[in-house]
Amino acid sequence: MVIQSEKFYENPAPYFKEVVNFVGPNPWAPEEFKVFNAGGEYDKMSDTLRRKLLDYYQPHNEKLFQLIGQRFEEWGGGVGVRRAEFGVRERRA
Repeated sequence: MVIQSEKFYENPAPYFKEVVNFVGPNPWAPEEFKVFNAGGEYDKMSDTLRRKLLDYYQPHNEKLFQLIGQRFEEWGGGVGVRRAEFGVRERRA
């Protein structure tokens, strides 16, 4: 089972339920999903650096997508989509 952390952190309840069902214990969920280490805002990453990182990780991500049978669009997994257009939450120090 692979869960994309960005989606889990955005809305933990359904993904938590999916993990619990996968692992197989008695169904259970916390009353509340507390946020730890939420961080803050990040400085915007330069387009050049974002492109360099996306290009570097693209073949590795593609192997992962093939292995797990699922694609993470936010990681540049879209077909015919410019990977640099996928943003992540920015954080400022």
